[in-house]
Amino acid sequence: MTDLQKISGVGGCEFIAAASAKTSKAYTAVVINTDAVIGTLEINGVNVLTTKGFNAVTVSAGMFIPAEAGTYITAITLTSGTAIAYNNQ
Repeated sequence: MTDLQKISGVGGCEFIAAASAKTSKAYTAVVINTDAVIGTLEINGVNVLTTKGFNAVTVSAGMFIPAEAGTYITAITLTSGTAIAYNNQ
């Protein structure tokens, strides 16, 4: 998948609601729909919640959270808010 295809969402998307754990995934990016708190964030199976600065903070609606080139968001759980995750396909 090219970078342009990732940004345009050609792999489809999935809705994420609070307390709905998404695991064993391969998302290229997540867009926050409503202000949210992220409880779990893994990239390639590694917990990056704290190293990326998302621990115990509210992420504003409209924020775009991409995975770095060659990596994927493999798990995400919101403790509040909603998001759309874009699949790698």
